[in-house]
Amino acid sequence: SVDYPDFVHPAATSVENGENELGILICGSGNGVQITANKHQQIRCALCWMPEIASLARQHNDANMISIPARFVSKEVAI
Repeated sequence: SVDYPDFVHPAATSVENGENELGILICGSGNGVQITANKHQQIRCALCWMPEIASLARQHNDANMISIPARFVSKEVAI
């Protein structure tokens, strides 16, 4: 258990400022980190548990961050 906003805000800020083009967040359900990232004005973070959903989020919603729910995604799918 960690205070995940301490990790999410720097990651979202780095995407927002152009230091990184895209960002990936991983936590148990993926929801808390996604909500926190989306508090940043220039961030569009999508909850993705399958490669197809991540692809559609990027193509159709211009997502620049994804949140992966680690409790629901196998290691094989994540790779």
